[in-house]
Amino acid sequence: MEIVDIVKLYNEDGLGLKEIAEKINSSKSTVQRKLKNDGWQYNRKENKYEKNVSRETTNIETNVSRETIDNGDNVINTTTNNENNVSRETIEVVNRTYGIPSDLDRALKIKCAIEGKKAVDIVREALKNAVEQKYFDYK
Repeated sequence: MEIVDIVKLYNEDGLGLKEIAEKINSSKSTVQRKLKNDGWQYNRKENKYEKNVSRETTNIETNVSRETIDNGDNVINTTTNNENNVSRETIEVVNRTYGIPSDLDRALKIKCAIEGKKAVDIVREALKNAVEQKYFDYK
């Protein structure tokens, strides 16, 4: 059974994780682990599983950053406000999934832990440095 089918059973058909687990001859914890590994998160307010949902707020010195992911079309609207409200900028971010070698992933996690940074920030910076400016200018 596909993960999407499991989510449908929970969200639309109203089955519990234990009932779904019995249906697929598995355990409740295995079903939860499969959902988590595939990027599904449980939303307590909605009482359902959602894909790629993230609400993050970061305070860095004088800047406040808020990101909200719109799950419908995988677009994130990011707004950055300075405390003195001098600049307000909205950036459109598109979610993409790319596979990386496991040793690179491990090294990235270690770098994040040591430097206290988020993996997404490191990857965004690396991609921005890797793509020449001329490609940003194409319309």
